[in-house]
Amino acid sequence: MTYTITIHEPENIRKIEAEADTNLLGFLRDASIVLDTPCAGSGTCGKCRIKVSGGQPAEGRELALLGEQAASEGYRLACYIYIQSDLDIYPDTPKADSKILTDIAEARFGLDAVVSKREAQLKKPDLNDQRDDVRRVMDAGGIAPPLELKQLRGIPDIVRAHDFSVRFIDFNGEWIGIEPGDRTDACYGAAFDIGTTTIAAYLFDLNTGERKAVHACLNPQRRFGADVISRIHHAGEEQDGLKELNDLIISCINDTLDVLIETAEIATDMIYGAVFAGNTTMMHLLMGLNPTAIAVAPFIPATTAMHRIDPADIGIKINEQGAAVVLPCVSAYVGADTVAAVLSCGMTENEDVALMVDIGTNAEIVLGNKDSLTACSVAAGPAFEGARIRCGVGGITGAVDTVDFSGGISYTTIDQAPAIGICGSGLVDAAAGMLDSGILDPTGRLNEPDELPEETAKQYDGRLITIDDERAFLIAGEDEAEKAVYLTQRDIRELQNAKAAIAGGIVTLLKETGLSLEDVKTVYLAGGFGNYINAEHAARIGLLPEALKEKTRSAGNAAGSGASAALLSKAALKAFNQMTSEIDYIELSSHPGFTEAYVDAMMFPED
Repeated sequence: MTYTITIHEPENIRKIEAEADTNLLGFLRDASIVLDTPCAGSGTCGKCRIKVSGGQPAEGRELALLGEQAASEGYRLACYIYIQSDLDIYPDTPKADSKILTDIAEARFGLDAVVSKREAQLKKPDLNDQRDDVRRVMDAGGIAPPLELKQLRGIPDIVRAHDFSVRFIDFNGEWIGIEPGDRTDACYGAAFDIGTTTIAAYLFDLNTGERKAVHACLNPQRRFGADVISRIHHAGEEQDGLKELNDLIISCINDTLDVLIETAEIATDMIYGAVFAGNTTMMHLLMGLNPTAIAVAPFIPATTAMHRIDPADIGIKINEQGAAVVLPCVSAYVGADTVAAVLSCGMTENEDVALMVDIGTNAEIVLGNKDSLTACSVAAGPAFEGARIRCGVGGITGAVDTVDFSGGISYTTIDQAPAIGICGSGLVDAAAGMLDSGILDPTGRLNEPDELPEETAKQYDGRLITIDDERAFLIAGEDEAEKAVYLTQRDIRELQNAKAAIAGGIVTLLKETGLSLEDVKTVYLAGGFGNYINAEHAARIGLLPEALKEKTRSAGNAAGSGASAALLSKAALKAFNQMTSEIDYIELSSHPGFTEAYVDAMMFPED
């Protein structure tokens, strides 16, 4: 039996037949309707809201996640619906643009790009010099045999196209291609930071080192979950799941390249190098490698090495004779993005001990100096990226990004737009202010109005509310122009879990290395969340140790900085490779001290 699903879009109405008992979330994906699905459709995040006419009303767990008000307005959670009747679907207006951090550090390595071109005039053949074309090229270029068939095929035409004048294309000192000498000497390269949530890309002129264009976007794989475990599950358990995830990221990379070349006003075949950093799972999905073993003990990746790949082999649209470079990782949960961040922060060059923390769904932490580096990864959960927070959103227009409790409540939003939700930096600010004002106690409990001092209760009258029988604190939405933005008791518990994981990881690294807080001279906060977080408020909630708050600085998009350095400098690429074997990795899931440190960090610090 089939049913008719009518999709009402702003400028179009579509009618599509659906088989009975088809899950609506999967059906909408196939219809190119992308919803927020941080939990990958497992029914735990409550984010895949869509307005539905027809069918049964929400109830039980779905109703609890959705909320009475949203349910009364006709919303359902798509993952809970199995089609058993005709339905009318009303997708919401697409969300505002995300604000993705693209700031990178100035290059510390000299310009010596890993991809370069060099010109050569071949000696023309005559009766006294009857070397074949391939031998002539190999002798002039210092190239050792053998050559691949695809390299052989073009040589006769290439050497004669410009009277035996050619340009050799080199990767890291190794010949990888040849083109006629009449071709421009333009040589460009792109560096990519492929994050679980966002992607940032940088286009450089490899002859001058000048950055020509920058572009950032959301990772389209997020429709299959906010975290790597959800995506690993999709790759391993769903038919064609791995291909689906690989196709999404390759398509996104090519779309990004299109934007970069349009901005820089160059041609696609002028890009000879593309360098990729990301966590270990993202690197597997980029190469189309099965990541399933990453998710189960003993957490073994298919590879952690650097790989130079022919662009055509993975479908990257740059010069076909160029090089796609997947940067090396340390372990299943300390990827190339972490190594890139360490490189960018200069931790391998300094005597002073530094701590680098890249906060995301997984938080990577690295401690040490040029003599020794130790790393770990903690499952912080997606709280800081808006998932599993009732009014949580990413860093998009209208997200509450700062909250100030001095003299009442004031807040700012991204782009000064009406509030639509709260992002990670706003969440930390709000929790710190609620602790200072006594609205939260050190256990994380939201106090009742009659438990507060009279002045505090008066000051925040109307903000201590109940939502679906759960205590909550209203941050924004006091007038009709804004959506109500609040934190529930459950949201606070999510925050406590996330901050305890990171704090526990820091404590464990310090104990493992025999270092103290006093030994740490600088704390680098990497990534988008780290760039905007208030260090004092992070210390107030126990995310960072109090003793480190004055030592904290933003590292910008450190992964993007490190990837760019590896593109622009052979020395940086060499250092990158060396670091992956020199960084000691601690697996916290089996570490005897981590659980204790995690539990100890669950409470909020006393004022």
